[in-house]
Amino acid sequence: MTNIFLSIIFLFLPLARMFEAVAKEAINNNNSSLAFQKLSAMINQNTIDENNNYMVMLVALNYDASLDADSDTIVVVNNIANQHPFYGGEAVYIARAMLHVTVEDVLPPLRRKNKANLKNIQIENAIKLIPNPAKYEVQIVSKTKFDTGTFVEIVNTLGSIILKKKINTGDFNFSIDISSLQSGVYTLKITKQGLVKTIEKLVILK
Repeated sequence: MTNIFLSIIFLFLPLARMFEAVAKEAINNNNSSLAFQKLSAMINQNTIDENNNYMVMLVALNYDASLDADSDTIVVVNNIANQHPFYGGEAVYIARAMLHVTVEDVLPPLRRKNKANLKNIQIENAIKLIPNPAKYEVQIVSKTKFDTGTFVEIVNTLGSIILKKKINTGDFNFSIDISSLQSGVYTLKITKQGLVKTIEKLVILK
């Protein structure tokens, strides 16, 4: 199954790169309509479904990339993690969480609604979510002590804050009960006095 999955990935890779190059050029020329058309052409629902099924299977098997000696599986997970979420689906975030990697997506989002206020964002990569993917509870581990007035927010795909907790001052770790949340990909934000200090993707699988 792994070899078949790899063959599918490499079969569509040159075509995807061609569409990506055209889409990037269209974005640079402010031609959002052409960019969206090319990006849409890159979406393969079968690939998205394959990605999701593959990653959910690994999570169900309690797969640990750091302990695995199966290089084929690592290659597949890495390929999924390095896809753009626009055409790779939510499995991309699951793969990144499983490998504990942060990937800067090359293609910027084309959404015009709910644009972030950049003046209120000062990103710091100073936390780790354990475990991620998570099921009932996730622990936020910080490299430094949390300051006074620090909050954690969990935001759904619609941009709504569905959970907000105040973090104890001086703590390095903070646990959140996520048992009431459904499976999916969420955005976890650490805020302080109205400023977003850290943003991480949180994957919940039940």
